[in-house]
Amino acid sequence: MEAETPGANVRRFVQRAKQHSGAAYARRCRQPLWQSGYRQQQLRQDTDVREVARYILWNPVGEGLTQTPAEYPYLGSYVWSVEDLIE
Repeated sequence: MEAETPGANVRRFVQRAKQHSGAAYARRCRQPLWQSGYRQQQLRQDTDVREVARYILWNPVGEGLTQTPAEYPYLGSYVWSVEDLIE
């Protein structure tokens, strides 16, 4: 996610997204959707966002969930193709 205005509030956005999706899920499934907490990190202007995306892409491999990023079912980007990120 990338802020497009100086007043963008990622913390508030994530809080609302989790609140609304979690409430809808809990009504249907009678159990919580989200674990507590999340990691928020602001990137500096000179940060290579594509490298950050690649790092995130490899997290399932590092956690032992898959052997390669392509095996992870929730993989994707609205900006770059999976092939571009894996290479």
